[in-house]
Amino acid sequence: MRLQSAITAADPDGFARQFADAQQAAAWYSGLSIAPAGITGDQPLIVTTRYPGDRRTATEAISVEQSDGVIASVADQAERPLWTLEKVDLTPAAHGSVLSSGLSVEQRHAWATRLDRAAAAVSSAKVLPAGSTWDEGLVVIVPSTRQLFATVTGANDADTAAVTTCASGTPRIVINPAAEAQGDQWVQATLTHEAVHVATDSACTSGLGWVVEGLAESVTAAADSSVARTNASLVADELAQHGLPTALPSVVNTPTDYALAQFAVDQVRAHRTTDAADFLERGVQNRLSSQEVAQATAWYLAGLRALR
Repeated sequence: MRLQSAITAADPDGFARQFADAQQAAAWYSGLSIAPAGITGDQPLIVTTRYPGDRRTATEAISVEQSDGVIASVADQAERPLWTLEKVDLTPAAHGSVLSSGLSVEQRHAWATRLDRAAAAVSSAKVLPAGSTWDEGLVVIVPSTRQLFATVTGANDADTAAVTTCASGTPRIVINPAAEAQGDQWVQATLTHEAVHVATDSACTSGLGWVVEGLAESVTAAADSSVARTNASLVADELAQHGLPTALPSVVNTPTDYALAQFAVDQVRAHRTTDAADFLERGVQNRLSSQEVAQATAWYLAGLRALR
């Protein structure tokens, strides 16, 4: 394939000749020339990439429309790689890389620093079981606009700050640039939360919501006292307004849901001590037994009762 040959030969001009639009060619080349990439197939194109920090090689199917033997456009699809939309830059970090568009050098390095802080926070939390395959690597993607965030993730750009997606087969964190308006501390906490999803590989599984989100909040609260205070206040307000629940959080959507899920995970970590990481890993993988869920429920309810 001519696209693959041009990438292998580091030939941007030869690559551009396979596109009807020079800007689109430049965008693709920016994303595929910065790390090992493979292009096979015809319709759709099967593109593989592996950026520093990726847990596995990413594989993405890109449906293209051709005209006169060259690529004219990319068909609409629910989630698209950022490099099919605009030119990207790859910024190295100690624990992975930042793939971004439209950022200054200073902004790119600020994101790399945040990435490293998030990786360090998750690593120091000791929530992963022995033998975990996470090497502390993260890939953080920062589109230039909230609209492009929605296109890349399929998420609602009005109320979603970040998403850890596994659309390509490897977990990558995509940031809504509108989140920066909340301030650096809030953004750092958001990135730490998402980094837990990468570390546990939860974006690529279908685990128990209270474990998946509760563990991410537990680590974030341990790293950020303002998150801990906010979540504790939400739990107290929930008890005051609605009394004791009867079960673990079944759906985790609202800030209060996240706070309750954190409380549940914190109880597991307090009671299981030496094997809490193994217990929570099974929860992320939806492999807890009914007896284990019942035990976690009992700890959760007892802990809430003690707060009253």
